[in-house]
Amino acid sequence: MAAQSKYQQIEKEYGRSMAEILTDKFAQYGSQRSVAKALGVDQATVYTWLLKLGLKQKTILVPMNRQEETHRESNHC
Repeated sequence: MAAQSKYQQIEKEYGRSMAEILTDKFAQYGSQRSVAKALGVDQATVYTWLLKLGLKQKTILVPMNRQEETHRESNHC
């Protein structure tokens, strides 16, 4: 019997499709490098899976809330 691919192992472990897993991991970690580390694979593997699934990484900027701004300013002294 052929060994399961890492892709299949991860889907089995999470009980979900890779598209769902990657979408959630990107929301949680924000970068291919961090997602790859969390899944135990290379960054290039995550990139390949995104291409295979027809997913595109998109970075968005959101305004910081006032508490984050205050904290950030106090650390620049």
